[in-house]
Amino acid sequence: MEWFIELLQMRQDKIDTQGMSLPGKSKKPSSYAPMPVKHRSIFTEEERRELKDIVNEALDERWNDHEV
Repeated sequence: MEWFIELLQMRQDKIDTQGMSLPGKSKKPSSYAPMPVKHRSIFTEEERRELKDIVNEALDERWNDHEV
C-alpha cells in the first residue's frame, strides 16, 4: 500500500504546464498569403493527348468486340 501512496505523491510532484503562459497583449493571428502551388505533371501536353487517344482506341476496340 505504501508503494501506491508514493506513486500518488510522485504524480503530484509533476508540474501542470497548461495555462501557465503569461497574460499579454492579445495578438490577432497574422494572415498569410496562400501557399503557391506549382502544377507538376509527368507527361507533356502532347504525351497526354497521345495517351488519351490510345486509351480511347482500346476502349473502342473492347466495345466493338463486346457487340459481336
